[in-house]
Amino acid sequence: MKLKIILKIIIGVLAFILLFLLWALLSTEKASVGAEAEAAGLPTSDTFPAFVGALMDDCGGGRYSDAMKRVKVGQIVRVLGERLEGNNRHAYAAILCLETRMGSVSKHVSTAGALGIAQIMPATGAAEAERCLGGKIVPSDLMDNELSLHLGACHYAALIEQHGPEIAPFAYNGGGNAEAVKLAKMLVPGGAKETVAYAATHAVIMARYLRDKNGK
Repeated sequence: MKLKIILKIIIGVLAFILLFLLWALLSTEKASVGAEAEAAGLPTSDTFPAFVGALMDDCGGGRYSDAMKRVKVGQIVRVLGERLEGNNRHAYAAILCLETRMGSVSKHVSTAGALGIAQIMPATGAAEAERCLGGKIVPSDLMDNELSLHLGACHYAALIEQHGPEIAPFAYNGGGNAEAVKLAKMLVPGGAKETVAYAATHAVIMARYLRDKNGK
């Protein structure tokens, strides 16, 4: 009888400890997200830092330490917060996931010649550097994450203005060419299959964000 009472007490204590540790873990995660948002000059209630953090976990494949993850999340949140608004930030962060797995691939150079975490073509980078930053760059500058993020987000903002937010992901992946935009508008499979698959995957990522945002 006494043994049963002792076991119940032990189980109760262990359950309390487990609940306390779970609460502490959730509190730490919430504080971390809030700190990232505050560092980026955004309201602490903003969901964007948490979204970027989730992409770092899902797309980065565990390649970053917790400390490096916080640095990279903070950088992406800050730069995209300066260049884009609302859900367009989430849409572009999803593009970073598709382009370079949030910068986790070893070499940010595509077979087409796109460079950096944002996978910008040298000609596009040079044009956006003059338009957005008022300066000149050389192709190797695009390997700098900070610069690549600024120019990529600036370019994406221009694509949104030109084609609208629904078409912009197609245009970004397709280099802004008319065929990519035509495919996006008509949703016709074939032709630039990579662009179609790219936009479909992007839509899945965004659907998950909207689901999480709505608490579903």
